[in-house]
Amino acid sequence: MSGRPYRVELYKDEEGQYRWRVIAPGGRVLALSGQGYSSARAARHALHEVLAQERPYSVEVHKDEAEMYRWQLVTESGDVLAVAGQRHATEQAALRDLEELREHAPTAQIVEVQENKEEEKF
Repeated sequence: MSGRPYRVELYKDEEGQYRWRVIAPGGRVLALSGQGYSSARAARHALHEVLAQERPYSVEVHKDEAEMYRWQLVTESGDVLAVAGQRHATEQAALRDLEELREHAPTAQIVEVQENKEEEKF
């Protein structure tokens, strides 16, 4: 494992929507926002809801067409708050990444990324 800390990257997608991704040391993506947001502030608020577990959600684990597992966090109304950043061979491995997210992401530095360049720290 690299000495780099966990970080959250806030970025604009191709449609101009703000999204976030949580990066573990070594560059592995732990989680992605489940949807795009109209502003950076709204994306940060949604990230905070996930990390602080302020909004009730359930954990759903799915097996994809390649027989790999991914988790997602879903609200009672069906909104997807976050999805796994990686596919896993077992359900247990997918859930370990979710636990790693819950343990380390709340203290991660949030960095806005534009054109693959770190621009502004929050």
